[in-house]
Amino acid sequence: MIRVALDGRICSEGRAGTIVDTVGHRMRVLFDGEEAPRIRHTTSGMEYETVAGWIAATPVSDPCLGVPVGAA
Repeated sequence: MIRVALDGRICSEGRAGTIVDTVGHRMRVLFDGEEAPRIRHTTSGMEYETVAGWIAATPVSDPCLGVPVGAA
């Protein structure tokens, strides 16, 4: 399990950013160098910075999309 909090550092698809808010099971992430946050799913292509280093999240289905992970 990965525990995250506001102001936590993430990396999504090679882009680093900071968690600034939550939206249900999604997060608002302010990517480095950008002025406005973007909404990201909590596991899709996501890595989290922890005291042990960067940890990749295990992908899970996004119920809002209705598409299982790996299907397309």
